[in-house]
Amino acid sequence: MALKKLAETGSFFGNGIRDVQATTFSVDGVARFACNTWEELEDARGTRGFDIVIVGSGMYGAYLAAKLHEFGQALGSAAPRIAVLESGPFLISEHIQNLTRTGDLGSLVFEPLVGPTSQRQIEEPAHYLNAGNLVDHAKCVGGKSLFWGGWTPRLLEDNLRRADSPWPEEVVDYLFQTGVPPEEIDDGYPFVEWEIGASESTDFIQGDLYNTLLTRAKAVASEVTLGNGNGTHLMTPLPPPVAVQGTGPQSGLFGFDKYSSLILLLDAIRRDHQGDDRNRRLFLVPNAHVTSVTMDQGIATGVRVALVDRIASGVPFDRNAPKTIRSIENFEINPGGMVVLAGHAIESTRIALNSFRRPIGVGPELMGRNLMAHVRGNHVWQVKREALSMPTGAPLGNAALHVPGRSRTVTQQGRQGEFHFQFYASANVPPNSGSGPLDAEEYLYRLLPNFDEIQDILQAQNDELIAIGIRTCGEMFGEREKTIPSAELFSWMDTPVPGVSDELFMDGFGNIIERVPRAFVRIVETPSDRAVREDQTTAAFQLIAEMFDVPISETGSRFKTLEEFLASGNKVRYYTDSNVEQDGIGTTYHECGTLWMGTDPYGSVTDVHGRFHHVSNAYACDQSLFPSAGSANPVPTGLALARKIARGITSRFTSSPTVSVTESGFDDLFDGTFSNWRSADAANFLTIPETGQPTILNAGVENQNPLLGVLYFSSEEFDDFELRLQWRTFSPYANGGIFLRAPEPVGNLFLLGGFYDQALEVQIDERGFDVVSDANGSPRHKTGALYGRLPATRSCSRAISPRDGRPGYWNDFVIQVQGQDITVRCNNEIVCEGEIGNALRRGFIGLQCHTEVVQYRSIRIKRI
Repeated sequence: MALKKLAETGSFFGNGIRDVQATTFSVDGVARFACNTWEELEDARGTRGFDIVIVGSGMYGAYLAAKLHEFGQALGSAAPRIAVLESGPFLISEHIQNLTRTGDLGSLVFEPLVGPTSQRQIEEPAHYLNAGNLVDHAKCVGGKSLFWGGWTPRLLEDNLRRADSPWPEEVVDYLFQTGVPPEEIDDGYPFVEWEIGASESTDFIQGDLYNTLLTRAKAVASEVTLGNGNGTHLMTPLPPPVAVQGTGPQSGLFGFDKYSSLILLLDAIRRDHQGDDRNRRLFLVPNAHVTSVTMDQGIATGVRVALVDRIASGVPFDRNAPKTIRSIENFEINPGGMVVLAGHAIESTRIALNSFRRPIGVGPELMGRNLMAHVRGNHVWQVKREALSMPTGAPLGNAALHVPGRSRTVTQQGRQGEFHFQFYASANVPPNSGSGPLDAEEYLYRLLPNFDEIQDILQAQNDELIAIGIRTCGEMFGEREKTIPSAELFSWMDTPVPGVSDELFMDGFGNIIERVPRAFVRIVETPSDRAVREDQTTAAFQLIAEMFDVPISETGSRFKTLEEFLASGNKVRYYTDSNVEQDGIGTTYHECGTLWMGTDPYGSVTDVHGRFHHVSNAYACDQSLFPSAGSANPVPTGLALARKIARGITSRFTSSPTVSVTESGFDDLFDGTFSNWRSADAANFLTIPETGQPTILNAGVENQNPLLGVLYFSSEEFDDFELRLQWRTFSPYANGGIFLRAPEPVGNLFLLGGFYDQALEVQIDERGFDVVSDANGSPRHKTGALYGRLPATRSCSRAISPRDGRPGYWNDFVIQVQGQDITVRCNNEIVCEGEIGNALRRGFIGLQCHTEVVQYRSIRIKRI
């Protein structure tokens, strides 16, 4: 019987047929109960719309969406509505290694990372395995979380805390939960490791072989000095940080097996199901390929989506061929909503570059710099059991260790690079094989449901030999300072001008209806990177020599046959072919760094919350955020940052508590009347009483036409003080500010030496519009900045308040001015601080009316 091909009917199911599709072989139940069509998503918009769009449902997008839903449950009706848009189809619901033998499912959804070979330039020795290539990535619901390896070490804390480290200190504190009592930890590495199953590695790896190897490795690691006698270069070996939970979290519960963040997303979707889609908060739409973020005046307003016609496309042989789509759609988010790029570093950076390059008036483009991956190698030895003093004949389980280290070479970056070993051991051989154990990982990550097969494997174990495998993984170094494109020896990515190797989308008749610039990726193994590769390789051979007490020359010895090795006096033979020893730098799936986070808005792309410095309502949430790569596999760091971002976004939908009693030492400046206030120019200020709440001071009118005015406290001038107030906005285009040490606003306020020239202003403007350069996204002109003087180093304002009568979101400003120093805190975070420069030493406090509405309340001051 020929396979049936599904056909698009253009209508929904009906006539008593359930809305679940059936193919020749299956009923599409799991995907149907987890996913929605595009039409269902639009129909669910209702009057509430959507607050957050997450682009990608892979390792980080799925985790972020699940945690946003979970954390949002405490917010009640204020909880944000989330749409997860995935460019690929639904494939499976958990990690592929949790399933039995399935065939090559990955081949159905893996696609090129950057397109044709013309879009990549990889500089590395030709003898590396897959040299010159970038491996395909999984484009499906769950992404790489369905296929990843599972090795999950932390980045080294002392490396992140170096004086020259690009990692923000508060992010490092978050990752390691610095200062948090152990019983209160629910974030960072400790929580994520518990969540993914890596904190209790011995429930998965245990036994005599493991214990023997760990003990011996710990005893000799300090002897590995890379031949120069300059001290220890291997650190203490550790249990394997493997993201597998072999036992349940408590009695009666199943273990999670190999971790995939997709199970969190699927569970959250089903928990969110409330019958009527218009009441739901979380949606997942596959085959919705986001091509760009739609922008207006520096604000993300939604995404542009190509709806892939999976029925027409099927599983194409040429994954670079134009995709057949049903239509191009623009999906709008609520005013002030958020767009999160959570695919992978290359794709997120491509979308960002195609959507919102940094304006020339703000500064040079940084996105695409700092591209990093890892240098990796693979080595296998056969070791006689006698070298471990282990009895022959006793069945042995698999073993694994984690061995961190540092390169002996001081690199061009002025420091030693990191590396680590994924150390594996096994006595298992495939039944009926006469070669002895050759693959230390063959039976490590497998579901074997057939107990007879397990017995056959145990009986086939080699009585005399053990296979030892070391996968070396070392740090690459990013370049954040130099402009791109560049022919210099460093890695970067960019998007070329439209028309050069564009990604193409066509309708059902073969007409091209959308062209999207692909990424161009240049990855270079620099001398510093190669030094780390060479040192980690040397250290791996030295560790084998020390662990099994053999000369270093023996660790590289080869024998033509197994019989020849067994008959020799050698304890060790090296088995890896020279052409597969070193992996190409484009094969690790560890690309990172291109949208790195930092506290300098002119020296980094995103802030400590993952928000773009120049687009305050757009986020990145994947490996692109890493300022440096270290050697650690990226997933635990990426998940910890995703959890941090989820907490930050959730907090945006909360409101600062009402100030019911003025704090000791503070005086109220606004008593609900204008008795001590005067206005100048446009007098668009009014009071709004609220029952049981402080009176609101309303500045501005509901439209985007600028109409400048000043309201100032006229009874007193202030020099050194701490000013506290609350504010909120109703439009992402709202513009206002707080004047400090201002002259009295008389005459023409715009003259040189006049009011606006001399007054200090703490800005409120999510766009960060710089009128001089006519550019949005200026750090010196965005919310929290000292206008035109000192930049805001992060975005931490609340969400835009709704105009439908629901409670809004109040922000707290705490502004301290003392001498030449100013500190601005927004919602308990320092946003701006530094020296004021040339300005009046004393003056009035005032509020600005500019564009749209900004409301204030609880304005109070303490003289210092």
